[in-house]
Amino acid sequence: PARFVLRPARLEDVPCLLELIHALAEYEHLTHLYQNTPERLTASLFGPQPAAHAMLVWMQTDDASIAVGFALYFYNYSTFLGLKGLY
Repeated sequence: PARFVLRPARLEDVPCLLELIHALAEYEHLTHLYQNTPERLTASLFGPQPAAHAMLVWMQTDDASIAVGFALYFYNYSTFLGLKGLY
């Protein structure tokens, strides 16, 4: 039986995340806008001042572990509300 594991993305996950992000661009018919690179994503997620954070969902079976989903999120701030937000 398969089980699912959610965990924060790690530096070694960058290639997998790029595949998932590109698959999302394909699904949304937005590949013409896709310009992400391993260097950009690494700096954005793991640089000295990360611009965003990511989580990965892995499906684990007896034979393999496959990334099946991700969430990429970042914090923002509403000047009108005076509150932090999450996007």
